Amino acid sequence: MYKVTTRFIDAGDDRRLYEVGDMYPRQGLTPSQARIKQLAGDNRFDKVYIELDEDLNEWTVKELKDLADRRGLEGYSGLKKAELVELLSDVK
Repeated sequence: MYKVTTRFIDAGDDRRLYEVGDMYPRQGLTPSQARIKQLAGDNRFDKVYIELDEDLNEWTVKELKDLADRRGLEGYSGLKKAELVELLSDVK
């Protein structure tokens, strides 16, 4: 999950408005890795719209596993929450 740092309208999410402090992506949306990179600053404006929410201890196991999947990690399916947090903390 990511925190919105700059207000934006997401053309990739049916023009949904994200306000500063919102979590991205919303439940039910799985953006591509390319879209996350764009919103994280790899865009023509060099503007950062989202930042990784670093407090992984507050994430659910499902959210942690979704993040591991988006990062292309393998072998995480049987890990416990603390192990997932440790794994994901080592990989940016």
